[in-house]
Amino acid sequence: MATKRSATVRRRSQAEIKEALKQLRDYYSLGCKLLKSGLPQAERSNYGQGVVLARAEELRLPPFRLYRAKQFASEYSHEKFTELLKLRLPDGMPLSRMHVDGLLKVKNPRERNKLLKRVIKEGWSANRLARYVKQGDREGVKDGVFHCVGRLPKRPQSRYEGLRQMESMSIRWMRWYKNLPPTRPDTDESSPVSLTSFSPSVRTKLDAAVAAIEELHGTVRRALAMK
Repeated sequence: MATKRSATVRRRSQAEIKEALKQLRDYYSLGCKLLKSGLPQAERSNYGQGVVLARAEELRLPPFRLYRAKQFASEYSHEKFTELLKLRLPDGMPLSRMHVDGLLKVKNPRERNKLLKRVIKEGWSANRLARYVKQGDREGVKDGVFHCVGRLPKRPQSRYEGLRQMESMSIRWMRWYKNLPPTRPDTDESSPVSLTSFSPSVRTKLDAAVAAIEELHGTVRRALAMK
């Protein structure tokens, strides 16, 4: 008989936590030093590029990390950094340097702070955070409801372009729907989400929506063929 996989999170050792905190402090300290001494923009001159490369080689770090460390110190005061050190992921670990790199790519401070809270609450890895930021599909929450705040599709400049966009979006929806398995064993929570994961009322609406999208797709294809 299959058993459910444990949902408990493995707590990290004190030695691991201590080392992670040291790395984060060192990263911030490096940023403070670079902020004080200055770091030229490498793309502006051969001299600037040489200085950055030499400094990166000296510290055994890739050049981009020097700029990110400088940005870290610039955007987080000592007080904010102290608060950052206190945060813990569900496994007891503090944020890593890569977590910080991902967060710094979000330019809006309020949106960055909201994302930080989500990372801590849901225990996101640095890789998951990086993918989330890169995809630009961030969501906002208001009154318990998710609102998409990602990039809108490009406004079509012609009838043909509009039809092509409708064709593309309808195909994406149909592929997403067809990729869902019809059922999932109740005893295996590690299996992908299936249609039976949703309530009957949601499945009914979903089936109707997909049927309408399939009909729209057919109509759009015929319109494109007549162009």
